[in-house]
Amino acid sequence: MRGEQIKRAHWHDAGAYGQCSYCERYSDNPKILDHEIPCDCGKTKGWCDSFESPQPDSIWSENTTQ
Repeated sequence: MRGEQIKRAHWHDAGAYGQCSYCERYSDNPKILDHEIPCDCGKTKGWCDSFESPQPDSIWSENTTQ
């Protein structure tokens, strides 16, 4: 589930569950903010819950898929 399918919640913005503050990739893993899951860029502590919604050309971290 990605993009418009992910609705805004009180713990994250719409379109994704988190965005890496280092490389700006998005995650579609609902556990991304609660666990130290690495992004494709290798960072584990850069996930943020406040971000602009992903666009069709946005990059997703494949390392964090469910």
